[in-house]
Order: sequence, then structure tokens, then C-alpha cells
Amino acid sequence: MIFQRALAHRSLPSGVAVPLALLSVACSSTADVRRDHPDAIAVEAWSESAQSVAATSDAPPSVSEDEEEPSFWTQFLDEEDGALDMSNWLTSGTGFLPLAIPLTEPAVGLGVAGGALYFHRPDDPSGEEGASAIPPSISFAGGAATDNGTRAAFGGHLGVWNDGKTRYTGAVFAADVNLTLFGTSAAEVPDGVDWNIQAEGTFQQIKFAVAKHVFLGAQYLFVNTHSRLGDSNLPIEPIETDSKLAGLGPTVTYDSRNTIFTPTSGLYANATLLVHDEVFGGDFDYPKLQLDSFKYWDLNPFVLGLRVSGRGTGDGSPFYALPYLQMRGVPAFRYVGRHAAWAEVEPVWRVTPRWRLLGFLSAGQAVQDASDFGDAETIVAGGVGFRYTLARMQGLAMGLDLARGPEDTAVYFVIGSYWIGS
Repeated sequence: MIFQRALAHRSLPSGVAVPLALLSVACSSTADVRRDHPDAIAVEAWSESAQSVAATSDAPPSVSEDEEEPSFWTQFLDEEDGALDMSNWLTSGTGFLPLAIPLTEPAVGLGVAGGALYFHRPDDPSGEEGASAIPPSISFAGGAATDNGTRAAFGGHLGVWNDGKTRYTGAVFAADVNLTLFGTSAAEVPDGVDWNIQAEGTFQQIKFAVAKHVFLGAQYLFVNTHSRLGDSNLPIEPIETDSKLAGLGPTVTYDSRNTIFTPTSGLYANATLLVHDEVFGGDFDYPKLQLDSFKYWDLNPFVLGLRVSGRGTGDGSPFYALPYLQMRGVPAFRYVGRHAAWAEVEPVWRVTPRWRLLGFLSAGQAVQDASDFGDAETIVAGGVGFRYTLARMQGLAMGLDLARGPEDTAVYFVIGSYWIGS
């Protein structure tokens, strides 16, 4: 944070004041000869004034004795409303955002995720909420653990260069996750099967702006996995339990959101086609299509959000890479199929500039064949939540959601937005 101090007085630059003082000395001899002349009296007075200016021009500005240096903690308070705010700290180039988030995902149990986000100093930090559509570069690292034995660690970087025209996302991760597998839409296991998967890998993506709000790039995913399953009759090939997954493909994005964190206006739409093939380092050959669309309408004091997402795979996908419904209130991998699609509406009420209340309602289907959409069971979930604007200039809010699905009630701690694009 940059603190500015008002000058106690105004003075001439030394480059002007010093020559004036020298000129006054030269004029003083003439004034001594005819001190009774009116012009001489004026010159003498001007000489004294010029010498005074020269003496004070380079002097440091006076500081009131009552004025105190701002404390360290003032950079965590907003200049506009005096509320807790991380904007100045995150844009200082030395600030980071520490995280300790309770985990309540029904699929893995109760736990905690911790880490830190480092916000690199922006070239042109905005002073208005969400005013800059160019996201900052962020480095991150962290880990997670839950009471069912799940463990994970990750780290990566979001790089934004060339005035936002070049965007890179890279991450490495390792996880040991305990889940319950309920089969797929084609082979369901109503009571579920214990499933442990160990995975380590990397995600790499680079995008370039090709038009206003339009980005074109490439994405690569590599995951090395080892799975252990309880007794079941699932049609799983032995190679699927100890295998590598690798895919490369194009990605195209349209992004006019006012911020990547907690948007209040704009559209995000993305399509990514990953071609998994042995030539890229994996054991399987199949395509996977990912589609996401997030639309936000600013209806001050309300914001209306609408999400529509879909996933689809071709023949040959291992069971752990099949699409599943990603909805609040529904455990991960609970509803799985070769194709999955879901939609969610989220109305938000900005009660004050800092606090927001929201509700959400989602519905989706997971099917084995795309022609089954419409006839398959529709899964519905919904809930309520709140947000607090933690960093006004970045448009970053955090809060809590309470969601209810067909089988579970879950609490989600959210930083930014629950809707994450690829």
C-alpha cells in the first residue's frame, strides 16, 4: 500500500530559487549606493525574499508533531468504508492470502484444506470493485486432509502477461483419495463400493487472445493412477486399476466477466476437446469434450447467475475418468456416465456493499448414451448461502453455502465462486 503525506508548504524548485538568490547579491551593491531611492528599497526587499526562498527550497517538508505513521494493520482496512479488506495487501507485491478452509465434501468426509495464494503486483491495479477484467498473476500451494484418510498436495501458477492477452495455468498435484463408487448409469451399484485411488500428475494450459474477449490455446493433462476396489461386479478391466492418463487438445474461451473471482456481470464460455492417446504418454485412446457457460446479469442490487455445463467421452475411457454431476449437495462420483449435463441458477442479493445473500438450484443427468438425455433420472439439488467481499478491488468474496441433494446435506466454504471454468 502506498501512503501519501500532504506537503506543509509550497516552494520554488531549487533550480529556480538559487539563481534568483545569486542575482539578488549582485543587485545588493547598487542598493547600498542609493538606499534612499525607492527602486533601491524595492530591490533590497526582493533580495531578502529571494534569499529566504533559496534557503527553504531544498528543506524537507514539515511534519505535524501529531501526525503518526500508518500502522501495519491499516492496509487491511478499506479507505472507502473502513471495513476489513485485503485489496491493498494483495496488490502490494509482498502480500499473500493464507487459507485454512474446512472441507465438508460428502464424498471424502470432514477435513481441512490449507495453503496460500501469492498475488503478483499488477501493472495497473484497479480502485473499483471488479473494474479490471485482467486477472492478476497468482502463485499457489497447499494441501488437504480429511477424516476418511484422504490426503492431497498441490502447487501451481496462473500467469497473465501482455496486458492479459497471454494466459497460462500450470499445476502439479498428488493425492491419495478414499471414495465410494456407485458404478455408472449402465452398471449401478446401489450400496456403493469402497474405492481408493492414488494419483499424481500435472495440468498445463496456455491461451492467447485472438479477438476481444476471445482466447484460443491448448491444454495438456497427465495423471498416473493406482486404484484399489472392494468386491464388486463392476465391468472394470485390470489395466484401469493401474494406469496412466494423458490427453492433449485445443481449448477456446470467451470471457467478458468483470472479474475471475466473484463475477457480477459478463459471460464465460469454454469448450475444450482433449484427445487421450498413448502417443501423449497414456494407456488409453479416447476423446473427451468439456463445455462450460457461466452468465451473470447485474440487476443492482441483485445479480442473477446461470450455469450450463456438459461433459462427454468416447469409447475407451477408464472408469475413473468418466464424467459425473458436479453440483452442490451431490457427492463427487455419485452419478456417473459417459455423458453428463447439468444447469444451475443462482440469484444473489447485495444486502450491503460488503454482504450478499444467495440461493441456488441445480438439476442434471448422467447417462451412458447421449440419446438417453431427457429419459434418464433428473437429479435435483439446491441451497442457500452468503458472501463477504474480502478484496473489493479484485472483486473477491468468500462465504458459506448450505446445500441439500437427494441423499446428503453438505456445507461448502467458498472463496471466489463455486463455478470454476477450465
